[in-house]
Amino acid sequence: MTDSNSMVTSVNEHEIIISSYLLKRNKSHNWQKKWFVLRRNQLSYYKDSKEYKASKVIPIGDILSFTKIPDNHPNQIIIVTNERNYH
Repeated sequence: MTDSNSMVTSVNEHEIIISSYLLKRNKSHNWQKKWFVLRRNQLSYYKDSKEYKASKVIPIGDILSFTKIPDNHPNQIIIVTNERNYH
């Protein structure tokens, strides 16, 4: 028997709050367009909007801060975690 409240919580955790293409810097320091999805419990990014397999999943609790990168390119952000910074 399952608790209906925990089932609702589980569904809500996976609810998409916002999704959009953003630019992410790769290891070669080039900008690539990635599909980002923010859910209540995680931020994920994918190769494209089909969301087949996440390239990276960042738990919300690991994100210390984020901000828009102030330059001439729209849709660029930096995400700061204890482990690393994502551009």
